[in-house]
Amino acid sequence: MSRAPHDEKQVRTTAVGFGVYAVSTADEFVLCDASGGVCTPTLPTITDAMLGLAWSFQKADATGNLVSVTATGGDQIDGAGSYDLNTQWQGVTLLAKRNALGVASWSVQATNSTGGSGTPSAGTFISYSNRLWVM
Repeated sequence: MSRAPHDEKQVRTTAVGFGVYAVSTADEFVLCDASGGVCTPTLPTITDAMLGLAWSFQKADATGNLVSVTATGGDQIDGAGSYDLNTQWQGVTLLAKRNALGVASWSVQATNSTGGSGTPSAGTFISYSNRLWVM
């Protein structure tokens, strides 16, 4: 998939290890290494200023430890409290939005459920949103 040059931008990548990581609005792509234990990126509570913005997450290691992206503040990810990544290079892009009733939630916009065979910069994960581009 190609995009016009004006649509492309450098994506801010944050690399995190095991434990809880508080995702901030400055993060765009969070690369999670769960080789030392479960990695839990915790999403911020959705505010009006965040609506329409997206965050992408990817599991970098080949261990059986989960990366569990977790919602907070009563928000949900497509009706659940978390979204788990359990294979190397598996990824997800989440969009902050409101449903028809005005309830804020996280919506799964793109996934890489089969994983890839290279590094994220090798094009193994495609993210779609108004903030991110093909990696």
